[in-house]
Amino acid sequence: MSKFDGMVGRPGKTKAPTPRPRAKSKNPDYCKFITYVPKTMHRAIKIACLTQEPPIDMSDLVEQQLAAWLKKHA
Repeated sequence: MSKFDGMVGRPGKTKAPTPRPRAKSKNPDYCKFITYVPKTMHRAIKIACLTQEPPIDMSDLVEQQLAAWLKKHA
């Protein structure tokens, strides 16, 4: 067995690709939600999301925060 056995192009040794989750834009359970925030706030949120370990998707952050707000106010 060679350390190169997992490389692409080796006959009979290819792995099936891991299925990727459906993009939210293609998922019928999601809809587009447009809002406006100041550019400085958008940048700060984007940086904060990207510096988390693991990084947080901005739409996931908004979804979590809106769900918490709805729970409190509904």
